[in-house]
Amino acid sequence: MHALTYRSHDGHAVDLYCERTWTPNLTEIRSTQWNYTLGARGITGSSRTATETTITVTTLNPNDLDQLQALADTDVEALSPGTLTINNEWTQKAFIVGTNVQTPTPSPALAVVTFRIVLCDGLWHHRLPTQRFAPMAADSGSVLDMPYDLPADLACPKTIQRISNPVVSPCGFVCRIFGQATNPQFTVGGNLYRFDDVTVPSDGYMTVIGMPLEKSIKVTDANGDVADCFSSGARGVGKGCGTYCFEPIPSGENILTWSGGFTIEFDLYESSGAPPWSTLS
Repeated sequence: MHALTYRSHDGHAVDLYCERTWTPNLTEIRSTQWNYTLGARGITGSSRTATETTITVTTLNPNDLDQLQALADTDVEALSPGTLTINNEWTQKAFIVGTNVQTPTPSPALAVVTFRIVLCDGLWHHRLPTQRFAPMAADSGSVLDMPYDLPADLACPKTIQRISNPVVSPCGFVCRIFGQATNPQFTVGGNLYRFDDVTVPSDGYMTVIGMPLEKSIKVTDANGDVADCFSSGARGVGKGCGTYCFEPIPSGENILTWSGGFTIEFDLYESSGAPPWSTLS
């Protein structure tokens, strides 16, 4: 099933691939471009930045175009991009900044409009299936049972699981830690993700966003109140140092180690310069 939607920054959506309104192809959106500087024997400073492109929409219902234009204008005036979503999978922040109308139209009942779009991220993102890891149960047999009576209990060993990144490059992530947890930390692929001076309350959770264009740490309590805890994340000296709390998750199977005292889950995000050819053609 093909789908294309535009969702405004305040949550209102317009369907651009349905019975009355459709987008015949995404040819213009598929173009991709790296920014770089030529060097003596190659390139340096490679990056992707915002680009301007177009999509052409055909409709039998002008009300859809009116709604799309109203939402787009609101986003531009607020300087808050909306989101384009392809096949309910691939997303990118975007502004719709202008239109060109085809004249004459193929028939009086049809309107054909080309929208000028700024793709803000330079990358399309696809959320992979959530990976969830529950804490140890006290009666799971995971505690140490020694053949001796000792005056003190032995601590449970650290929980070891595996988190999978099935794509060929490191992935940005959204991690959620469910309380109760005090100063939680975990290790993935040799990198320590540590959060100091923070408590995740019972019936609450902490959300860590480690995406290319968004990084945040927030704690939500049982009442829905949100606290910004960005300063609690250990950063070392940045990406690749081994103690960076926003380190992308490496490709392949990675050992996840944590205390086992709380539930932790991950959404990994695959990135691509253009939507895959298997999407809306």
